[in-house]
Amino acid sequence: MTLSHLNLDGSDEPLFNKGFSLYESGQFDQAFDIFHQLIASNPQHFDAQFLSALILLRRKQFSASIHYLSVTLSLKPDHPPCLRYMALALSKVGHLERALEVANRLVGITHGSIEAYTLLAQIQASHGDQSASLQTWIKLGLLEPKSAQIKNNIGVLCHQMGDFPAALEHYKQAQSLDPKDAKIYFNMAVSLEKLGEIDSAIQSYVLATEHDDQYKDAYFNLGLLWIEVGQFDKAIACFDQVLARDPSMSLAYLNKAVALQKLKLLLPAQECLEKAMRLDSASPLICFNLATVLQDKRELQASALMYQKALDLNPTHINAWCNLGDVLHDAQNPKQAIQCYLNALNLEPESIRAKYHLSLSYLLDAQFENGWPLFELRRQYEASFLSIQSQMQKPKMPLWLGKESLDGKSLLVMSEQGLGDSIQFVRYMLNLKELGARVVLQTPSSLVALFSSVDGVSQMIVNDQEMPRCDFYVPMMSLPLALGSFVKGIPAPTPYLQASKASIEKWLAKLGPKTRPRVGLVWSGGVRKDQPWSWDVNQRRSIPLRLLESLKHPGLEFISIQKGELAKQELMALRAQGWGGPELIDLMDEVGDFSETAALIEHLDLLISVDTSCAHLAGALGKPVWMLNRYDTCWRWQLGKQETPWYPSMKIYRQERLDDWLGAIESVRADLFALFERELNSSKA
Repeated sequence: MTLSHLNLDGSDEPLFNKGFSLYESGQFDQAFDIFHQLIASNPQHFDAQFLSALILLRRKQFSASIHYLSVTLSLKPDHPPCLRYMALALSKVGHLERALEVANRLVGITHGSIEAYTLLAQIQASHGDQSASLQTWIKLGLLEPKSAQIKNNIGVLCHQMGDFPAALEHYKQAQSLDPKDAKIYFNMAVSLEKLGEIDSAIQSYVLATEHDDQYKDAYFNLGLLWIEVGQFDKAIACFDQVLARDPSMSLAYLNKAVALQKLKLLLPAQECLEKAMRLDSASPLICFNLATVLQDKRELQASALMYQKALDLNPTHINAWCNLGDVLHDAQNPKQAIQCYLNALNLEPESIRAKYHLSLSYLLDAQFENGWPLFELRRQYEASFLSIQSQMQKPKMPLWLGKESLDGKSLLVMSEQGLGDSIQFVRYMLNLKELGARVVLQTPSSLVALFSSVDGVSQMIVNDQEMPRCDFYVPMMSLPLALGSFVKGIPAPTPYLQASKASIEKWLAKLGPKTRPRVGLVWSGGVRKDQPWSWDVNQRRSIPLRLLESLKHPGLEFISIQKGELAKQELMALRAQGWGGPELIDLMDEVGDFSETAALIEHLDLLISVDTSCAHLAGALGKPVWMLNRYDTCWRWQLGKQETPWYPSMKIYRQERLDDWLGAIESVRADLFALFERELNSSKA
């Protein structure tokens, strides 16, 4: 360090030299004490004042350092180091106007030195004047055209000002000057992300890590992009790189868990989030993500507690309120779920998700007057099947929801969602006819023959046919709302569907004379390949066939009413292993549509089915049907009751615990044997 020795006399020199020696050796506290002694005896001791200011700057005591720098500048007004440190100290304490004045003065005195311009640009940026800072950096670039760092800094400012193409151009220039600087590749990747060039951003982050394999921020951002493009294994590898360099980075554990959860590796995801929580127990985001993993694991109570913890930390987290509502709904607490959705709507009154899920909890709780109007939002909710269906079919006619008269009008009724939904709601066609409507029913092809007997339908078309011109249209599941003032309660008279006499006689010939009570069996829901969002629910409503082994009895004849290749393979595999369950007569390969299924069901004394279209069909035919229902029941089956107003001939056997079928199956077995006790006893004789 070059010192001025201003006002240094012989008597001060030994003491100053001692202090300076301590300063150079890093013993700043002792040096400061000596400089303070010198200043006390000689306030105009420039070097003591200046070095005291530097020590205070090291301590980040910026306000105190300004005092000493003010003295030095009063002694030497044009001293460049004093001006530089004064500008820096003033900017640190927020005196940006004065800092700019000093920095501009430094630029003038040094005739635009690189150091002076750099400081000015930094202070201008701190002052919020990014445009001025950019112009200063550009001047620097003219002074130092070969400086990659200056080009990089210009790019950063352009990025901050939202000019991402310009930022990218400057980063490219910086790269050409220094192709090994990892920071430049990192900055370029950030701008590429903003431009939506994800593949190029990924490549740039990869280059950043190749040029600096310790660059944890590059690994972290790269991991986020791998998640975005669905490369979850690569994302996990990136977050592992981050954690190898910084095991305390809770966000790395959090995002690794996100990737693991996407891969359905729920236990490792939970472990990652628990590690993140130990590092940052007050993070609502970590609590929220852990709650989602527990929800996916179907640990509903633990999930609800974790969502509540997230909400305790952040009561405005709308997704946490909605998810907690979903968990409580599945846990058969619709009233508490309703309150959660209402809390979400207080935060975001127009939330389609909250309103739609609120409708399902209202319906589950039998609050139909509240539920049906909100249920209409299924057409807007992106996760609703009807929303996706309506993107393909957009009727060019007015929607009818009960306000307009139907007398003499034509009405297109659109089937929606699953086949069981269509079977359940086709009951309303007669009500529409009574209102004077000419009803055109749009339906899946597999239901056309079955629905040909429905009273009130004037014309039927299949889903992929061109829509006829009608006065109005209505989705089938909107009918309870549209007919609310006309139809009180749920129209329950059954049967409202019939099998044709010809089909009934056909199946009588195939089955032969009945010698024992006939029981139909359906153990699996249909897998809709084009609806991946329904797969988890389908898995929960289906029962592994091996669990139904105990229903076997020589006094009963079991008929398979089960469709689907996967279920057929399941039965064949069990038979190959020595299946000890009911001997199933399986003629379903000869069943072409639901009218044939209806005829086959007519020959049964009882159908035992999971929650699938066949259960609806048996109920609509007025045939006895026992439905095995999952714990997190669909809204239509309500809670805690064995009967349902939708189908008087149906009896519901419910899981008592989530995903536990054994109790329900045992109840079915006991009731089944008791129901046919006389026939079973005679079979033993």
